[in-house]
Amino acid sequence: MEMLSNFKFSHHHNDVSITDYVAGFVSRGMTRNTKCKDCCVLFSEGEQPLEVEFADIDINPDDVAAGKSFLDVINRGGLFKSSDLMYVTCLHAAELYRFITEDEQLLKELVTSKNSMELFAEVFLSKLEELDNTNGILLIKCSSKHVFKHHARCIATVMFNLFAKNLVNECNNEIHKERKWEGTSEIKRDMTNMKTKKLKSS
Repeated sequence: MEMLSNFKFSHHHNDVSITDYVAGFVSRGMTRNTKCKDCCVLFSEGEQPLEVEFADIDINPDDVAAGKSFLDVINRGGLFKSSDLMYVTCLHAAELYRFITEDEQLLKELVTSKNSMELFAEVFLSKLEELDNTNGILLIKCSSKHVFKHHARCIATVMFNLFAKNLVNECNNEIHKERKWEGTSEIKRDMTNMKTKKLKSS
């Protein structure tokens, strides 16, 4: 937490569209795995399907059709339209994860911990509790008096798993690139040696 003292949740984000898809995915999982129907209202807008929305009213009809087609491909009937509460929670989790992974020391502390997922969730809740406006997210209750803080921890773990999977894939790709490059260099060296031997024998 001391290393994250400079981190503050922002009101300006660049990946709002992507987070909308992710929040829809998380909403679907939380809605189906939560026994309390009153809590489900906190996650999604009544299981409404996610739709493409355009800010520009003069948008080209072809672009609208392309956007809907793209959403159908990635959706496959599984994305819900997340509630504002779910969307903001996922957005903040993504923001914290990005901040951690962009700092080499913070990333090292995270990945070398005994349980990186639980550490991320605990830090996420602690950072939310620091400010009144973000702490208010955790204090929200459903009609059955269940506090959203419990769900926020679960959301943080789901988001962490999504991000961590991408991080592992990126690391594996880098490793394979280096191995491929090393293998290519060895082949080139062998071919050079063979040509040298042929020239000498000639």
